This record gives sequence, C-alpha cells and structure tokens, in this order.
Amino acid sequence: HNGIIENYQELRQILKGKGHIFTSETDTEVIPHLIEDYLKEGSTLEKAVLMATQRLKGSYAFVVISTREPEKMVATRKDNPLVIGIGDKGSFATSDILSFPDYNKVIFPEDNEIAILDSKGMVFLNSTGREIKKEMTTLNLEEQTSDKGNYKYFMLKEIMEEPQAIRTAIMQDKGQFTQLAMDILRARQVVITACGTSRYAALVGRYLFSEVAKKFCDVVMASEFQYFSESIDKNTLVIAVSQSGETADVTEGVKRARANG
Repeated sequence: HNGIIENYQELRQILKGKGHIFTSETDTEVIPHLIEDYLKEGSTLEKAVLMATQRLKGSYAFVVISTREPEKMVATRKDNPLVIGIGDKGSFATSDILSFPDYNKVIFPEDNEIAILDSKGMVFLNSTGREIKKEMTTLNLEEQTSDKGNYKYFMLKEIMEEPQAIRTAIMQDKGQFTQLAMDILRARQVVITACGTSRYAALVGRYLFSEVAKKFCDVVMASEFQYFSESIDKNTLVIAVSQSGETADVTEGVKRARANG
C-alpha cells in the first residue's frame, strides 16, 4: 500500500469491536481487515475492495490478493500512482512504469477505479462498480532510462549521467521559459514545494532567485505544505519540484494551491 489513510484510527476501533485482531500500528493494516469484513458477508473480492475504498479517507494505491480467489488480483488508487502493464507473459500492477521496461503497453486507472487481473485478462470498474473500457497507452521509453547499462549500480549511473541530464534540462522552449520568468517576477510571493533531494535542489534555486532575479522566495517541505496552504492565493506562484512527478505530498500541494486560485 502506498499512501496515507487519514481515518485509520477510527476504522481500527470499529474493526476491533467486530473481533478483528491487529498485529501492527500501521494505517495499511486497516485495509485488509476492512476487505475481510466484506468478504465474510459474501462479497466478491472486487466488490469487497470497492466497498472498502468508499470508507477510506486519504490517499492510497494498493493491490489485493485473497486465498478465497487466488487466481485474481484487484488493484485500485486514489491520489497515488498506479499503472497496469500488459505483456506476453501476463499483466502487472505497479506504481511506476519503469518497473516493467519490457512491456510498452500500459493502462493508467483513474481515481477510485478498480482493475481486476486474472489469467483471462483484465476488467475495469468505475467507482459505482460498473464495468468500463480503458484505452491502452503505448510507451516510448528509452531502454537506458530503466537499465543500469555498463554501470554496477543505478546510483553510479545517475551520477555519471549528470552532465547530460543538465544539458537536457536547460534545453527549454524559449517562449515558455520567458513566460515562467515573467510569472515569477510578477508574483506577490513565490513558494517552492518539494521533498527529499528535490528539496535540496529547490534550496539552490531559492538562492539563485535571490542573487540573479532579486526575488525572495520560500521553500516549504511538501509534507508541511498543507499547513501553509491557506496563505496561498491567486497572487502566489507555487513551483512544485519532483523527480518522478508523482510524489504524493507534492501533488497534494499542487491541488491545494490550485483550489486557492
């Protein structure tokens, strides 16, 4: 399970009252217990997953396998990445397309949709349980992005590729680049939000903004952005930095910023 179940304590107490025994303090454990509750009522695995997600508050992406229907996998998501890969050897569920470089056909489920995978193929349901058709996307991934090449470790590969990565990063559309620069200068306040190493890059950017553009900006840890979101308005420019583009805290910050104008 990827994500954060915000109401897991409440659900945990309800399930404990029904006799469920928990072996950890994690929010993830609430999900299988909740699904088990619906399975005991006679629901199919996909229906149990669908009903369980309707009681979850927060963000999540997870895959479920049950001993009652071992030939089936059920996957779903909300505000966290989920990708279904399609290949000659079967179908796969993952959070990142780089997990299966040999399979260039994928399907991206939307929030609250259910993916059912088995030996016969796959079926998708919407948030009401109705079957829907999903279009496959053909990826054009360069092999070297997901392969170590001649390097022993991915980290070493990334270090050695930094010169090329920098050259690629500065090859920007001049018109769009100028527009972004003008937006930064016009904004009443500029806020950069990021996590991990992306945050360190953002801190360097903050110093450059001050030195080159004479523009003060602040860097806010993405996990704490929600506590500052009320001060964001239409005169604020929020720059979100993420290596993958899918970091949950960063994407949530962007949604809050957009909601505030």
